[in-house]
Amino acid sequence: MHVLYVTATRLGDAVLSTGAAARLGENARVTVACGPVAADLFATLPGVARVLPLVKQRGAGHWRMLWRETVGTRWDLVVDLRNSPVSRLLRTGKRIAMGRADPTRHVVEQIGSTLGLAEPPSPRIELDEASRAEAAALIPDDGRPLLALAPGAASVGKRWPASRWPELAQRLTSNELQEARIVLLGACDDASITAQIAASLPGAIDLANRTRPLVAAALLERASLYVGNDSGLTHLAAAICCPTLALFGPGLPRRYRPWGERAAYAIAHEDPLRTTDLCKVDDALATRLMEALSVDAAYEAAAHLLAKLQA
Repeated sequence: MHVLYVTATRLGDAVLSTGAAARLGENARVTVACGPVAADLFATLPGVARVLPLVKQRGAGHWRMLWRETVGTRWDLVVDLRNSPVSRLLRTGKRIAMGRADPTRHVVEQIGSTLGLAEPPSPRIELDEASRAEAAALIPDDGRPLLALAPGAASVGKRWPASRWPELAQRLTSNELQEARIVLLGACDDASITAQIAASLPGAIDLANRTRPLVAAALLERASLYVGNDSGLTHLAAAICCPTLALFGPGLPRRYRPWGERAAYAIAHEDPLRTTDLCKVDDALATRLMEALSVDAAYEAAAHLLAKLQA
């Protein structure tokens, strides 16, 4: 059985869709079309035979590229989480497309119901030995706890103030995570933020823009706690079962909270009725909502998560 699985270009949404790809791969050979940043995450999943990185091009050139790569195959099933025009132009026995985003349901739940699954397909990351070795070369495992921080986010309005991260880290390493090493993770655009924070945390290891997702996941597999904003790295941490705390302000926790029993989130002003990510409306308002989350609240949420997992 040959399945084409078209999923997200952004890291976070792609991570949240890995579980469904793995589920399909139990009974089929799956070809995954996704953003290049997430390609490695799908390549290691059982049942995935091929990954087609979709590099965004002008004039929808990336969709034309996908059509050229897939039109020659008679697919048994096409699953299109992007609901793209390409999947309508392919020969397939069955086509399943996800409808418009439902802000009242988590992404994983919506993917599961789209595929008709009885249980939501929890995100799944399969590490390879090369990624683990690369992670060990960056930070050798000496038995000490590892506190991972990811202060970046795609939107400025989703970034908790940089000045608060050092205080949170110091409180955690003075109490729940004594003697923990601190590692800062992020993409290229986050490097200036991580450098600022690292300057206030002697001994912190700044790996912004130095790890591909599978290597970051290998580091997070060893971490005692991860704290990050509403971002792709946060979903990656939760998917690898690292204790994960997400810091929310303007986003939608009902839809984008980190998935799993070892994950939690903190938010200052939660509005269950809100259906719009305010980052897409007003950056200034979004920033104020992030600033409303205090260091005390973030620390208490982290301490509560660790205590719950140790109970």
